[in-house]
Amino acid sequence: VVDILLILGLLAAIAYLFLVIGDGRTGIWMTAPTLAATNPLVVSSPFPKPATSTPGTPLPTTHPITATPSARPSLTSTLSPTATQTANPTATWTPTETPQDAEIGASIARADEIVAAIEAYHAARGQYPPDLNVLVTDYLPAIPLTITDQPYFYRLFADSDPLSAEVYWLAFRVVHLDHTTCTYLRRLEYWDCNFASP
Repeated sequence: VVDILLILGLLAAIAYLFLVIGDGRTGIWMTAPTLAATNPLVVSSPFPKPATSTPGTPLPTTHPITATPSARPSLTSTLSPTATQTANPTATWTPTETPQDAEIGASIARADEIVAAIEAYHAARGQYPPDLNVLVTDYLPAIPLTITDQPYFYRLFADSDPLSAEVYWLAFRVVHLDHTTCTYLRRLEYWDCNFASP
């Protein structure tokens, strides 16, 4: 009796597979209600039904199950960039001016007054002054000193001088930096504080 039950169960399983898979020659599919009608052990499937066709017509090339829009956010959605706040170094820290920086800055400001007087002399007379003393009274009340009471050095290059293209130099020694001179290069209209002084 047990053997007969096992054989019947095996036959029922094989028949079920044939019914579900379908006849490969005709392409006919057995739907869940048909299975339920022919076999009481088969229950309706909660999944969508496969596409059906009549004998001799091919099945559609696309699967009948289509994706439905999901309320969940897409995995491919991009996040908008968020503004990041960067620290402003000037808001929390201000570099301290060194004594040599203060000396150079203030001394150049005084020297610029001399340069303006030299250029005014040249504009009025058509030539540059031979020395700074000729600027006194007409262009300067006096020749200023640096903030460390150092004199300004003026050098006018003659036309025959190899450095005649430089026109003139105005320089002063920096007390807070050993062996350093700041020089105004007239041709470049630029202050250079990398010149070494004796």
